[in-house]
Amino acid sequence: NDVKYKQGLNEIVGPMLLLKYKIQISLSEIFNLIQGFVNKYLTNYYREEKLFALQSACSLVTLLLKYHLPTVHNILDKCMITPQMYATNWILTLFGGKFQIDILYHLWDYLIEYDDSMFIFYMIVALLDTEKDKILNSDITYIPSIITKLSIESVSQLKTVVDLALEIRKN
Repeated sequence: NDVKYKQGLNEIVGPMLLLKYKIQISLSEIFNLIQGFVNKYLTNYYREEKLFALQSACSLVTLLLKYHLPTVHNILDKCMITPQMYATNWILTLFGGKFQIDILYHLWDYLIEYDDSMFIFYMIVALLDTEKDKILNSDITYIPSIITKLSIESVSQLKTVVDLALEIRKN
């Protein structure tokens, strides 16, 4: 289907394959899920050769941060930490390698429920927003480590981040 393997695709396929044992569906149904999911949310990233869509996505994250979290944007910019450094994997895997599997399934349910291929960008900003105090109050030498360790540890925390993402999307 013209989807080329790129780093991170395994973090979409892996959780989908685990659904075979979680909800007892066939491999052909899983293939259809993967195909539909990639086509809806990731098609531009996995079909192109030059990564222009990914570069554009990172630029969008920068713009959203400038608008919604200017202080976080400014400190990341001062530290020369760009979205390419922290958000690339989040975008390409829809947080597939970042969250525990049950939390990831809930996140993906939200993506499907809101039917918005842009929602992942609001989630990125919302996740950074929930940790902004930690980012802003840390020594700048620790900020890269803080950013790479950002995660969501519970379904209730995910709900908080999703609600914030919806508010960001509305604004």
